[in-house]
Amino acid sequence: MKNSKSPKEEIKKRIENKYPRPSALNKAIGTSHYKSSSEIKTKHTVNLNSTTKYDTFNYKVVFLVIVIILLIQVVLKFDKLIYPKDNKSELYLFGIQIIIASLVYFVAFIKKFEKHAITINEEGIHFSEYIYGSYGLRYKRRLVKWNDILEYGILTIPDKYRYRHNIIIGTTSMEILKVDITSMEIPPEDYISLINKHIIKRSCK
Repeated sequence: MKNSKSPKEEIKKRIENKYPRPSALNKAIGTSHYKSSSEIKTKHTVNLNSTTKYDTFNYKVVFLVIVIILLIQVVLKFDKLIYPKDNKSELYLFGIQIIIASLVYFVAFIKKFEKHAITINEEGIHFSEYIYGSYGLRYKRRLVKWNDILEYGILTIPDKYRYRHNIIIGTTSMEILKVDITSMEIPPEDYISLINKHIIKRSCK
C-alpha cells in the first residue's frame, strides 16, 4: 500500500507545481522561480516583531527636489506672483507645479504606507491581500497564524528593470498565499529569517 503524503509534503508539491524551482533554464530565459525557505541562506539580524513598509527613499528625494524648485520659483518670480492679473501664465505654471508636488507627496507618504504595511508578530503575518471582484481590484487585511503555515519561500519574478519578490505561504487548509514584498524596507531573505525565528520559537514551547 502506497504511503499517503503528509500535509506539508502535499502543499509543498502544489507550490512547486504552480511555481517552478530555480534552474539554469528559467534563469536563462528570465522566468519566475520559487525557492523554499530551507534553501535560503538568511542573516539573523532582524527584530522578532517587525512592521515593514514601502521603501519611499526615491519618492522623498523627488519630492525634496520639487520643493526646492518651487522655492527657487517663488524667489525668482515673487514680483510676478503678487500681481496675478498681469501674469496669468506664470500663476498657472506655479499652480501646476504645486499640484505635481502634492501628488508626489500623496503617493510617497500617504498611499503606500499603511495600505501595504506587513506586520510580523506573535500572532502571525499581517498583510494586504488583493481581491478581484465585481467592483474591480480591492484589498483587505489578512492574518496568517503561525500554526497555519506549513511551507513558505520566495517567488522571484523577473521584471523589465528589476526583480519582483513575493513570499509564498502554504497553509494547513491547502491554500497558497502570495505576499508582495517588492520595494519593501528590508530584503526578501530577512522576511524568511523573521518567519524562521517565529516558527522555531513556537516549536520550542
